[in-house]
Amino acid sequence: MNVEEYLSQVYRIISGNFRSNDPTGSMAVASAAYLVKRALGHDQTVFGFVRFKDVLQELENRGLLKTGINSKSAFAVWVTEKGARAVREAVQPSERFRPLRNPVWFAFISEAPAGRRFLNKKTGEVRVGVTDPPSDDDDWVEITPIDRRQEQENALKFLSEKEIHDPTVSASVNSERWYRDFPNKLAEQHPTLAWEWKRERSRRVMEAARTWCRQNDVAESLLFEDVPAARPEGAGRRTEPADIRLRQLLLAAIQRMSTDELLRLHLPAQQLVAVLRPELLD
Repeated sequence: MNVEEYLSQVYRIISGNFRSNDPTGSMAVASAAYLVKRALGHDQTVFGFVRFKDVLQELENRGLLKTGINSKSAFAVWVTEKGARAVREAVQPSERFRPLRNPVWFAFISEAPAGRRFLNKKTGEVRVGVTDPPSDDDDWVEITPIDRRQEQENALKFLSEKEIHDPTVSASVNSERWYRDFPNKLAEQHPTLAWEWKRERSRRVMEAARTWCRQNDVAESLLFEDVPAARPEGAGRRTEPADIRLRQLLLAAIQRMSTDELLRLHLPAQQLVAVLRPELLD
């Protein structure tokens, strides 16, 4: 799930489960936050937002809902029909997002391991950290990684364009693990800009990959993840409550398990990496 999908889910959970507990027709933000946390199983920090209030502020900036103080002097949220119409235009991307396959992404942006990197233009297989092509035929095409210094210059330019002059944020651009430290430091003060930077960086990397494809006569389909076709309008909304309920039941069952039982669960490797080594997914 990316940031745009997260925002869409947050809005749908709030609007689909909205229960006013105030004469002004509002729902307490505490109630909304509880609904979202139970439904999604994680908090907003995964997506670069320091507080749940920052998530609501971003949705309010997009015209999807309104926040403020209700008659009980509590911070609250209001959902309007305008927001229901706007969610399809402002939160959901106009076209399906196709990310680069993980091996391809790392081949273009990672400095490790040392050595050359190649992609097989027939199979899409990626080899990194080698000195020579895996075979003598013409199927293996060398990938030239994106220059780290150029990426760091792009980060500084981003800060300048957004008029961010925090020295601690600027210094993070020069750290050894800048690709992780920079967005994390930026998110501490500007969560919306943090995911905007990640989206901009992803766009640049994907464009570099497409340019490489054109220059080397490689099919773009070998570089990008396959994305299932979008379901018809309304189909997702009919199944979403059941999906949310199933997630709630699974989480409840997991909470009852002992540590030994949890260690016997088979967990997707990508989810383990996201928790233990998140920098590898940046």
